[in-house]
Amino acid sequence: MKKRFLSLLLAVIMMFSVTVTAQASTLSTPESGIGARYVSLALAYPTLSISGSKATYSLLATGNSAVTKISATFQLQQRNSNGTYSDYGSSWTNTVNSFTMSTSGTKTVASGCTYRLKVVITSYTSSGSSTETVYS
Repeated sequence: MKKRFLSLLLAVIMMFSVTVTAQASTLSTPESGIGARYVSLALAYPTLSISGSKATYSLLATGNSAVTKISATFQLQQRNSNGTYSDYGSSWTNTVNSFTMSTSGTKTVASGCTYRLKVVITSYTSSGSSTETVYS
């Protein structure tokens, strides 16, 4: 059921990514200080849900047509009493040789705490790489 949902979500997002990429190309370059949020990613959509001591995460990342590889480093972060976040547990990495990444899994967390997912995504093209950080 989960794979079917992710496949459907990926198909819908891929339809919209063409529009997002076309709109991003009309914006000014990142060097100007304004413009597109991502350099070579059309979409990055992380999610995190907590149930008791189980954290379920997912990431859907789609690069533009020049992207040949995507690497994502995941880190759970726990909210501190002052509202800031600290890394919780060790990070993990997933890499695909494709312009799109769809991945999910579970981690064990301390129940009763607030968490977020930090994902550092590196997309690779023939002319180099670009790194973006996103949060759930």
